[in-house]
Amino acid sequence: SGLGQTKAAQDLCVNIPADRKAHYMQPAVGHYGVFNGSRFRSEIVPRIVDFITSYGRQNRVAVKPKLVRTAKR
Repeated sequence: SGLGQTKAAQDLCVNIPADRKAHYMQPAVGHYGVFNGSRFRSEIVPRIVDFITSYGRQNRVAVKPKLVRTAKR
């Protein structure tokens, strides 16, 4: 089902320092749930935003990610 694909892809990126990589596996979701739904919005998006903003702080760059709201079904 693709578990570990992003970790494997990061291992191929040898020129990116380890402190600029992050791996997270969301428990209890399938492929669709990783990219859509309430768990994506409540548990995964905050991790992405934290990663982006911490990278900006490390490099003294003003990073303000814009969250795009999706229509609720």
